[in-house]
Amino acid sequence: QQSILDNLNPQLIKEGLLMRPKEGQQTEANEKSRTDRLRLSIADKLQRVFDISDDDYFYGNYSAWLIRDVLLQGHLYLTRDSILFFAFLPKRYSVTSESESNYDDSNIVVQSGTLGLKTGKYGDSMFTTVLTHRYWAVLRSETLSIYSSSTDLYFPKVVIDLKTCIRAEIADKDRTEIVRGSSPPRTPRVGSGTATHSPISRRGSGDNSTDEEIEISNILAQESIAVSEDNFENASTGVWIKLITKKKNYKFFCDSLFSARQWCNNITKLIFQLNNSNAGNEVLLKIPIEDIVDYEKSKLFEEDSKDSNVPEDEIPVSMSFSKKLGAFDMSKKRSSSSASLNSDGQSSLDHIFFMFFRDGHSFYESLNAVILDHKNRLNEQSEASDSSDKFFEKAKKIPPQILSPTSSTNRIKKLGRTLSNPAKLLTISRRSSEDSANSERSLNDLDFISSPDLYVSNQQLNFPRPLTISGLKSMQMSFETSQKDPNEAESEFKKNEVKDFIDDEDEDKSLMAIGKSIKAFSKVGSKWSAFPAHFAEQDGIDDDFFVQNQEVRELTERHYQEHFSLNKEKKLVATYYAHLQRSIPVYGKVYLGDTDICFRSLLPGVQTKMILPLSEVVNCYREKGLKLTYSGLVIVVNGQHELFLEFSSQKSRDDCEFMILSQLEKLHGGETWAPSPHQWGSNYEMELTKTRLMTGVEDHPTEFSFSEQDLKRARTRIENARIKMFEDKFNAAAGLDVPIILEDSPLFKTEIKPSTSYNFTLLTIGSRGDVQPFIALGKGLMKEGHNVTIATHAEFEDWIVKHGMKFKLVSGNPAELMSLMVTHGSMSVGFLKEASSKFRGWINELLTSSWQACQGADILIESPAAMAGVHIAEALGIPYLRAFTMPWTRTRAYPHAFIVPDQKKGGSYNYLTHVMFETVFWRGISGQINKWRVKELGLPSTNLFRLQSTKIPFMYNVSPTIFPPAVDFPDWVKVTGYWFLDEGAAADYNPPEELIEFMELANEDGKKIVYIGFGSIVVKDANSLTRAIVEAVLDADVRCILNKGWSDRLSKNQSEPVELPPEIYDSGSIPHDWLFPRIDAAVHHGGSGTTGATLRCGLPTIIKPFFGDQFFYASRVEEIGVGVGLKNLNARSLSKAITKVISDLKLIERSKKVAEKIKRENGVMTAIETIYSELEYARNLILSKQQHNENYRLHMGTPSGIQSPNVEEDDEYTDTEKEEDEEDYTDESEDEGGDDYEAHEDNFSINNN
Repeated sequence: QQSILDNLNPQLIKEGLLMRPKEGQQTEANEKSRTDRLRLSIADKLQRVFDISDDDYFYGNYSAWLIRDVLLQGHLYLTRDSILFFAFLPKRYSVTSESESNYDDSNIVVQSGTLGLKTGKYGDSMFTTVLTHRYWAVLRSETLSIYSSSTDLYFPKVVIDLKTCIRAEIADKDRTEIVRGSSPPRTPRVGSGTATHSPISRRGSGDNSTDEEIEISNILAQESIAVSEDNFENASTGVWIKLITKKKNYKFFCDSLFSARQWCNNITKLIFQLNNSNAGNEVLLKIPIEDIVDYEKSKLFEEDSKDSNVPEDEIPVSMSFSKKLGAFDMSKKRSSSSASLNSDGQSSLDHIFFMFFRDGHSFYESLNAVILDHKNRLNEQSEASDSSDKFFEKAKKIPPQILSPTSSTNRIKKLGRTLSNPAKLLTISRRSSEDSANSERSLNDLDFISSPDLYVSNQQLNFPRPLTISGLKSMQMSFETSQKDPNEAESEFKKNEVKDFIDDEDEDKSLMAIGKSIKAFSKVGSKWSAFPAHFAEQDGIDDDFFVQNQEVRELTERHYQEHFSLNKEKKLVATYYAHLQRSIPVYGKVYLGDTDICFRSLLPGVQTKMILPLSEVVNCYREKGLKLTYSGLVIVVNGQHELFLEFSSQKSRDDCEFMILSQLEKLHGGETWAPSPHQWGSNYEMELTKTRLMTGVEDHPTEFSFSEQDLKRARTRIENARIKMFEDKFNAAAGLDVPIILEDSPLFKTEIKPSTSYNFTLLTIGSRGDVQPFIALGKGLMKEGHNVTIATHAEFEDWIVKHGMKFKLVSGNPAELMSLMVTHGSMSVGFLKEASSKFRGWINELLTSSWQACQGADILIESPAAMAGVHIAEALGIPYLRAFTMPWTRTRAYPHAFIVPDQKKGGSYNYLTHVMFETVFWRGISGQINKWRVKELGLPSTNLFRLQSTKIPFMYNVSPTIFPPAVDFPDWVKVTGYWFLDEGAAADYNPPEELIEFMELANEDGKKIVYIGFGSIVVKDANSLTRAIVEAVLDADVRCILNKGWSDRLSKNQSEPVELPPEIYDSGSIPHDWLFPRIDAAVHHGGSGTTGATLRCGLPTIIKPFFGDQFFYASRVEEIGVGVGLKNLNARSLSKAITKVISDLKLIERSKKVAEKIKRENGVMTAIETIYSELEYARNLILSKQQHNENYRLHMGTPSGIQSPNVEEDDEYTDTEKEEDEEDYTDESEDEGGDDYEAHEDNFSINNN
């Protein structure tokens, strides 16, 4: 204890290479003021878990990284007798014990996305195919689950228990060597060009052929092959990864090498934790000094002229230890890469590697002193002839590695392979004489080892590709460390020891013991019995179905956990046999657990499985079976989905209902919860009023804030995304796939962050609704420490500057754009002609002003409607991402937002709409784009193939509840959630007295309040629209707050405005976050922002679309059951829709459920996570284009304005074309009575053609 007080530094926060303390944190000089209580707590913890003797002496502690199949941050503690490694694994990879884990498993979801399998499905049957089918994959802390889609998460197709996994690796290893280069493109030197320019063509004809062959060989032998258009295309078309388990191997298809690395890295981290940590989520490793045979210090990075003045203790080094395995350790199976036999095959060595970012030299010097002291003590204890025998006798008793406080049988398991190479994580090479300056060894200090064959000499770690310290710094990443509360750290170290992990051998023995009870199981009754079986005793109840045999209960519960890959904390309550109604009835077994209802098929060839969290169950009730002799049970799931179970016995059905309701009562026992509205009976009218977020008109404004747990989860995902970005950068620089695990220490927190602030430029055009999400994203990026510039129209400058961001001007008038869209409604021949004739000059101005606005940007994020971003990023050589609010990327799940059909037409049609729009859109602007590329950007002309628009990282700022990610979305397409801009307008808004009186009177009269507003659209007859609204409000008997922002500038005949009745209050513009929580429903045009605002408040929604993506969102609110989409707006249709949304209880309930999900989605933070994750992929995509341009310049010279673009890609629709007559396909009203109102004249559209 005294040596701990003297020598332990509990807060190792020192600045060094890649390491920096957080601003405002105390430095090492202030650490002496810490109390000794923390040091003693650490001493007590180390003594307990490592079994340190009382007379041992502590020399010091050091920050170090353990190098196995992962790079694990931890601490080395050096004592007189041992080297101790201790690391706290991150809790984000653990199954939490908090009560909230019963409600949401997102705290244990590590990664989700699409993966391909050569497995097809027909109904509930799975079969092997030669084609690759796409599925939705969810990686949790202990399982990898495969689903049909992102919305069908109760019925997994495959569940892989990660505890049975051995390793994950990239199957296409050759691909990993292609995309290595990350340096900026440059003109290739002679002999280092790409395949488009052979060395022979550049050399003189008189050169010797042997020299040419040597030069070609040198090119092919280069480790770093520059990124080119061809090889990036090859790497981005998809990579297979392999997951090897104890029973079976799985192969999954990933969309890109970057995606494959992420899946493999995350799976490898989880496998490492599950195999190498104790129940306290700690990794422990003990190396007795007596067992050390050889150790060596070597420099990790090569030196250059810039690194000559770096202090020795700040130079990163690696330490390798070769230690002798005792007789006990030899009985264990070891990887061939971690041990080596001597010539007699009598002993083996284990090699352990650590990495030090700093203080490695100090540790080495201290270790030398400890080794020398140990040698002297051995010599003093006995004669030299006896010391060796005593040493080995003692070495057999002390386990070299410890993974739990009391068990010596567990140890760090080498998984044996890395992600992209079957060799070790870092190569181990024999040191030559040239390396002697970079490594130091301790052979003289180890001469007490009797046999020279007991050590492996010249062990040294090398990166696959040489990397210098200055090269490491150029990655512009750092490890930022901040101190934690020492009082909390002290309590963490004082925690009692946790229960040990069960060793694999112990599990096998327990399986054998349980296996003896199989005969007893047969005595309980027939396996196909229809009677239920209970496995948990009911307090105070004489349970006839309780299984009395304890061995049978344990065996069945173990099978339950194995069938569904559940952890051992999940307990089984009851089992039943029933039919689950799917496309066809599936017979199987129902398992009721303490937190889940599970089902598995017992039919041959049918692999149906269901894992339904009880937290998702709303209710269950009895129902008649489909057959007269059967009894049915309906389980109601969140979102009003219903599952139907059919039992052959009424007794079993009734018991299942009772047990499910009992478990729901236990689950929600600590809550204050009310029945659902449909259970209110005759009082439902009164209770529905209470479903508003705010019942009082003058209540304090609602603040949409996230819970601390949701914010913590979002921050953790951003931290993981930064780790991925560092892994991608390090892979490009050093050629090394290295999964990094940062320690979750009680003493301090380490985060990987960019060491510099990025300059983000956000480029967008359009209306206020197009700019607002980018302001929200910009505020989030500024919190991350980056600089943000928004390039858009002049009218939004003051708004942007008010939020602390820079503004750059982009040409264009959003009012003219909106007028054109409203006039035509959708993609049509008339739209293309008028756009081409009116906006040709504006497009040229837009391109030029956008190029000027993006100067100085490090990263460009663009709304694809702005058209210029992909070309600007290519010219500047910066990463480029897209963000939009409507379907824009190819998919079979949704049609393009501008070509939405009146009814669903299938996946092939949907996919065709995207291809059609891309082709027509590019056809219309390609001529101007290519002229601009050549003249202003200095780039060659391009085409749709070279643009690679389908490979660009894309963010949809829409809720995944409204817009679930499709299984055919590539991995770089993400649905982040809405980017809400909460400006505090509600708090600053002072409502007029007339509005307050209007709303209070409506509440007193018991009338519903409905908001109606269509924004600032331009219509052909504003008065007709107003009259239709007045009639509908009066007919539905509601009160209306009207935001009459529309105008009839397109109408030739102006008439007197319509007088509004007392039931309608003309409010003008009101902040949505003030109004929406106080009303009952909303009618609007269906813009993405307005739709998101209404759904976040739980408002049933009516959408009358006028143009663009509004048609898409009208169809979506109907599909998910939270509103009504109006094809035609007249008094009768609007009245029917209003009546429906204020009286349909299930629709209202579903709206509230959707609101709960949207409130928990932090779209901005998810977008920042996506940016970090996809940044290096986006950078490589741009590099491939730049490499193509370099090759083009070598062949054709630098493009100039003299060159003309490809004539074949000139505008198809020009103002000189002869106009053709268009038919008006405007539909007449399909409703009874009333005149139909349409906002557009020309509707010669693709969806009607």
